[in-house]
Amino acid sequence: MAMQKPLQRINPSFYLTHPTLLRKFSVICYAQQVNPQECVTKRLFTPIDCHRETAPSPFFSQSAKCQHSTQRGRSQESRVHTLLIAAVTGHDRFLCSVWVKVQMEITNVSCKPTGVVIAGNSDPHVGLRHGLIATMRDLKKKDKLLEAAGDVYGKTLMLLPLDVCSDESVKQCINNVKDRHIDILINNAGVGLLGPLESISIEEMKRVFETNFFGVVRMIKEVMPDMKKRRSGHIVVMSSVMGLQGVVFNDVYTASKFAMEGFCESMAVQLMKFNIRLSMIEPGPVHTEFETKMMEDVAKMEYPGVDADTVRYFKDVYLPSSTDIFEAMGQTPEDIAKCTKKVIESNSPRFRNLTNSLYTPIVALKYADETGGLSVNTFYNLLFNFGPLMHITMSILKCLTCSCLRRRTVSPN
Repeated sequence: MAMQKPLQRINPSFYLTHPTLLRKFSVICYAQQVNPQECVTKRLFTPIDCHRETAPSPFFSQSAKCQHSTQRGRSQESRVHTLLIAAVTGHDRFLCSVWVKVQMEITNVSCKPTGVVIAGNSDPHVGLRHGLIATMRDLKKKDKLLEAAGDVYGKTLMLLPLDVCSDESVKQCINNVKDRHIDILINNAGVGLLGPLESISIEEMKRVFETNFFGVVRMIKEVMPDMKKRRSGHIVVMSSVMGLQGVVFNDVYTASKFAMEGFCESMAVQLMKFNIRLSMIEPGPVHTEFETKMMEDVAKMEYPGVDADTVRYFKDVYLPSSTDIFEAMGQTPEDIAKCTKKVIESNSPRFRNLTNSLYTPIVALKYADETGGLSVNTFYNLLFNFGPLMHITMSILKCLTCSCLRRRTVSPN
């Protein structure tokens, strides 16, 4: 029997993903338990017969043969796997919390007439669920994440310990996922490092690379073989606009992001052959507690061994300019999470995704002159010769954008 046109709005606890997200039709069930029979009665779904697990689990990944109707009314058989298990790998608890919050905000999504499949597990009253696996190094600091998650924790949200700097921790984390089945991996772990180069030890530099670069490599290396076998998957890497354009006094952090961008450029070509997508999210300044505290700390620090001129340039020139840029062009973690959400839902996700179009001219400078002189000289003059003008420009830009424009430019076009 062909499926009738579905209701315009479905239960707020459901979110219908784009059918091609995982080459599967899928439905997400969040906080509430929904009776599949109710959906059938309302003609939202064609009745299905699913093989259930023998043990209850909100993160099941068994296959189930289901039927869906096409737009032409013809019925065909489809095999449905776990909709989504996303590992948010990060030490930034706030951004991790926001990611969960954004997932929970998705409500009242129109159901497309191309067809929907709902599969059951051991609980006859629960349909196919969206599984989100959030991770953090220290589970004792999970309060903000749990506060954002609300009552979905333990239902559609799973929390696992993960230290991306440890081979053993990465392997153990992935092994704790049923059948090691991860459809979308989001690499969000990152640390910053700011200040005159002479004041930074080699050990501090290694720590940045261990997290920002090798942490990403470890995660991709661990999930890639399983994705290759399934010939499906999407890897999302949280990069930075500093992976495209170097910024003064961010030398080591910029280098770690450049390394990651080069690694991802190379990997994307190979992964495409296995139908695995790789996308980079490239934010600029992001307002977080971590960033605010770091800026306050470096302003108070002493820099023994660094010449007085460099310290003065850093504290009296760079830091005020950086503050202006943050206030004028900075985005919120919610903005970045929404951009990430759009990328993973996209039918054809882009490789590079600047989260704010205001950064485009900055990046364009680099590619407008193959010698590199244009961008280097421009940033030098803006910082050291036209500081007051830059301050005025950023103030005007802040008034013009006033957060509304920034919200309109947080997602890729």
